[in-house]
Amino acid sequence: MRKFIYITLLSLSPLFACSGEFVSCSQKVFDAKVVKSTILIIPINNSHNLLYTDQSLPQNAVAYNAFLGLALVRTTNPFKYPYTFSITKAETLAAVTATTVTKVHYQQHTLGLTSLGKLNIKIPSLALLSDGCCHLEGLVTPQGVIEKAYLEHFINTQDSFFADLGIRVVDQDDKIVVIAVDPFYKQSPFKVGDVIVSYKSQKFTAASSLMQAILFSTVGSKPQISFKRRKQEIKAHLPLQKRYGGGLLSDTFLESKGLYFNKSLHLVTVATEAEHLYLQPQDKLISVNNKTVSSFKAVQIALHSNHNKLLFERKGFQFTVILK
Repeated sequence: MRKFIYITLLSLSPLFACSGEFVSCSQKVFDAKVVKSTILIIPINNSHNLLYTDQSLPQNAVAYNAFLGLALVRTTNPFKYPYTFSITKAETLAAVTATTVTKVHYQQHTLGLTSLGKLNIKIPSLALLSDGCCHLEGLVTPQGVIEKAYLEHFINTQDSFFADLGIRVVDQDDKIVVIAVDPFYKQSPFKVGDVIVSYKSQKFTAASSLMQAILFSTVGSKPQISFKRRKQEIKAHLPLQKRYGGGLLSDTFLESKGLYFNKSLHLVTVATEAEHLYLQPQDKLISVNNKTVSSFKAVQIALHSNHNKLLFERKGFQFTVILK
């Protein structure tokens, strides 16, 4: 019966489908079987689905981005009406499931990979962010909203990585201000408090837009970036490196050394390049360079460019690791 209703709605005037009431959008989520417990499966063409999961990598994935939990998976049962992206900016948005529709707007856009987008209303379950024409505008997840630009970038490039300039920024008094600098980024000219003026000769008014432009750039390229330190403007051509942390991954700057944490600073992954440190998953990071740490940001602030003293705890026993 629901399938009959959906086909009927598709045959009606486009004005009704784009009325902003989202009736057909909820029906489409139901018919496409998009929401499944802890994952979202979105048909995007006749051969592939876009999948979101914060669990392990699906075996049938042809591309995977661990930062956002996105995968492209092959399908042998294509949905007749796959999802598409609107070429215009949506004026009305809703978080849509097979049973609920909640009209929403952005409270905060995705700030690079430091934080995902936030809506004005907390959505208790996984959902699609849609416009009134049922275009895909984003994915609503427990970690925040994965916005349309990031979905399109992944589908079009199938990249598993992003680019990085080794800085974290925020909006502050109508300026884009550096709040953290990766100490392991080679020959970084940045200092905390620097104000970004332009990137690739383009001026940005929001930190979210600047960080998106950096993330989507080509690793290894040397774009020009201008920034102010006090009253002096500095221009530099810096080689973009790979981004290692952020999104669903930890972001402490230690990720480039192979160490990944959960929010309570217990190790969740010790990559191959860190095996010589003899650390194990569940080891808890207590302090960095004699400074007690309890958050990703605190770790970023405490790190030096070389010779870092990391204090860990394992089953009540504390031990020091020297990271050079």
